[in-house]
Amino acid sequence: MKIYRNLILVLVVLMTSCEKSGDLFFDKEQTDINIWLGSSTIPQDSVSFNFSHMLPGRDSLIFHYRLLSYPLDHDVDFELEAIDGDIDLVYFSFGKYTIKAGEYQGRFPIYFDKPEVYNEFKDKAGKLRFRLKAGGAIKTGIKELSTLTVILQNGISKPDQWDVAPLYYGPLWRYFGTYSLTKHSLLIQQSGRTDFRVITMNNAVTQEDTEALSVAEAIAIVDKCKKWLLEYKAQNNGEPYRDENENEVIFP
Repeated sequence: MKIYRNLILVLVVLMTSCEKSGDLFFDKEQTDINIWLGSSTIPQDSVSFNFSHMLPGRDSLIFHYRLLSYPLDHDVDFELEAIDGDIDLVYFSFGKYTIKAGEYQGRFPIYFDKPEVYNEFKDKAGKLRFRLKAGGAIKTGIKELSTLTVILQNGISKPDQWDVAPLYYGPLWRYFGTYSLTKHSLLIQQSGRTDFRVITMNNAVTQEDTEALSVAEAIAIVDKCKKWLLEYKAQNNGEPYRDENENEVIFP
């Protein structure tokens, strides 16, 4: 993760220096591009897409791009392609990816379709890897930011940020304690949400993550769960609510 953060920071500094000084660090017609998953400034090695978190139909996963040059004076299109993984087990499609004149960075979706009955990846996670499709006007940029790896799931599984979280986010164990499937199900039941991320510092990086929780919201969910656990215990002759390992479900 550290190398990805450093790469992005270097690019930001270079672009800023270019804009301020007017020096031509880049060829104005250069069309190399970086693509990545994660936030706009912090790439992740891979991200999860969980089919159990969506109803039958279509959902999307967002990726980011950045030209390694000045903004172009004309529109330019690019395409993605799947290169390996469980390609034949997933219904996915791409949108029309057009970088408008004057723009050099942004975000686009990859679409995933879920049939009415879909049982793939329930017992074992899958994977898909995408890259820039060769042959177009846009060329691949830095090697480390040239592919998109998606981990495919279809059931309740430990969230990516439970043990370790990226910069500006808090690990979920800090708010929810030890992980278990039973506790995870209770969190979904009491919060009405399936995606859990907690922002610890508001800034330009996290502003675009409108689905993440604040620390106060995470604590409010914990309070609801604690209340439910007390009610359960009272209704079951003092017997606590237990997880799949017969451990009592507790929160910090």
